[in-house]
Amino acid sequence: MHAIGARPSGGSLAAAHDPELSDLSDDSRQVRPGVLFVARSGAGDSADGGRFIPQAVDAGAAAVLAQPEALREHTDLLSKRGVPAWEHDRVNPSLAGAAAETFFDRPSHKLRLLGVTGTNGKSTTVSLVRYLLAVGGIKTGLLGTIEVDTGGPTGAQPAELTTPGPIETSRLLAEMVAHGCGAAAMEVSSHALDQGRCAALRFAGAGFSNLTQDHLDYHGTMEDYADAKAVLFSHIPEDAHAVVNGDDPWTPRLIAGCRAPVLRFALCDAGTTPEPGVLTAEVRALGIDGADVVWHGPEPGRRVEARLPLIGRFNVANATLALGLARAIGGLTDAAAAEALRHCPQTPGRVERVTHAEAEPGGAPTVFVDYAHTPDALENVGGALGPLAREKGRLITVFGCGGDRDRAKRPLMLGAARRHADEVWLTSDNPRTEDPQQILRDAQKGAEPAGPIVRVEVDRASAIRQAIHGAAPGDTVLIAGKGHEDYQVLADGQGGTLKIHFDDREQAAEALASRPG
Repeated sequence: MHAIGARPSGGSLAAAHDPELSDLSDDSRQVRPGVLFVARSGAGDSADGGRFIPQAVDAGAAAVLAQPEALREHTDLLSKRGVPAWEHDRVNPSLAGAAAETFFDRPSHKLRLLGVTGTNGKSTTVSLVRYLLAVGGIKTGLLGTIEVDTGGPTGAQPAELTTPGPIETSRLLAEMVAHGCGAAAMEVSSHALDQGRCAALRFAGAGFSNLTQDHLDYHGTMEDYADAKAVLFSHIPEDAHAVVNGDDPWTPRLIAGCRAPVLRFALCDAGTTPEPGVLTAEVRALGIDGADVVWHGPEPGRRVEARLPLIGRFNVANATLALGLARAIGGLTDAAAAEALRHCPQTPGRVERVTHAEAEPGGAPTVFVDYAHTPDALENVGGALGPLAREKGRLITVFGCGGDRDRAKRPLMLGAARRHADEVWLTSDNPRTEDPQQILRDAQKGAEPAGPIVRVEVDRASAIRQAIHGAAPGDTVLIAGKGHEDYQVLADGQGGTLKIHFDDREQAAEALASRPG
């Protein structure tokens, strides 16, 4: 058996021989013959893996790793079925990750693993990191909110979590190694860091985009949220690289315990003298089709100039962070970076343009779908699109607030939307087990009476259709909140949730096609 740092339990559960293990899993539903079931502990009954030992045994588990109390509860079953068991005082995500790293032959040590954390911009940044490294000749895998790509023949697959569980992460990294990847770009969520899901991984580099209000239903305070993000930078080794947002006020707190060299990046306006030692993006012009940018430094004389085909200063920041991380790995010349940035791909659901062949040419509004679901994200995308939209018409924003999540941000999101839009449609966005109407009422608390009109429509499909049908040809419609997601999460009427198909891009395209003539 692969050594996993646990000890065999005593008595009748001690294994007479090491079983031949083919895989690990901490999900009893995924267990099959030959699999070691890791009964992870956690808060609450639903997270107590010990409860699922019988299901794992019935599915053919070759062995079980669990805490002593869980093994004592199932001693008779394990003895009767002849299933070896190993005990550990705390079978948490950190231990599960260590077991997986050992079992899969330490894949994070064989890849140059780059982790990106922050409230907004992670998906775009890791996509750009992968793209830039590929230009530099390094095949790179991807673990992100939108998709997972291990470099295999099947290509990218939809992702389920921003950061997978510890066992799944190591399994995917091992697949990347097997498929010839030399690096991997990975989104790292605050939940994963706080829960120790990434503790066993070895990062060659870490990036920080920004920190704004989100997930306070989990973390409680912004300080605790920042401290969770800081775990990534205190964890990376001395020979790694840290690239952080020098314009973000939380950066000093995040890097206080970092042992690796730290590179700051920043944005400045045209004509501003860049600060020495900082990777600086000089934003010379912003338009509806991209931004003219010159990147300076951090070494004297280094210069990269490109027309970046992404909208807004926030995307310039994402590209700058990606450039810093890609350079840290090596193999990317400034000339190659300039050419690559001129042709970088659009990230799905991130200020993504929606069109339809049946829409009347020149007679339809410009429609974008974006994942913005925090106050800061709405500020960024609204602030980018508002001035550009008003060159020809109005900005109309459609958005909602998720249920069973941070309620304090709901009125802040409406405030951010109203600051930049000429008309706002407030609607549903994954209400989950909450009353959708109550979520809308929460968002409207404290709303200023002056400002753009707010139309309330609980049905998201209807809100999208009405916003697009009511827009003039020169207007811009921003549909925010879901981005690449193709589902809505609703209450099932029994205290749980159900997931139905719903894609903002599909809804927008249909609304464009059916606009009144």
